[in-house]
Amino acid sequence: MRRAALYCLLFGLFAQFAWAEEASRRFPLEQRFVVTYLNGQDFASKPLTLMIRRDPGGRGFRGVGFAGCNTWTARIDIGDADRFAVSELGTTRKFCHRDRMKTESEFLAILRSMKRWRVDGRTLVLMGDNSTLVLSPASRTAQI
Repeated sequence: MRRAALYCLLFGLFAQFAWAEEASRRFPLEQRFVVTYLNGQDFASKPLTLMIRRDPGGRGFRGVGFAGCNTWTARIDIGDADRFAVSELGTTRKFCHRDRMKTESEFLAILRSMKRWRVDGRTLVLMGDNSTLVLSPASRTAQI
């Protein structure tokens, strides 16, 4: 009985790891993206960025980027069937002009609300119930 329970536990752990591996193979990890459209509005002139990396601890993923004034980091859940979730979001604490601060707070609120993802060619699309972020690969000189 103990042996069967141990096998079930090990199988469950392996299956969870294999599932995370499969999801991450399709999601463009380590690729820096720049927000080009937010709810259909052109945002290419605003340096809002996103990059998803494997968490150094090996469990899950971390998102990092630039929100217009501050850099941000968050825990990211990427799942099968296009699931996407942002939690534990934090930023640096610089103060900028009020317009940049407004853009930043709106961007971060929308980022928290994203629930699904898809890749269209080289474009990454993040979707929530009321918002859509369209991101394009960034040049090497774009800020994180």
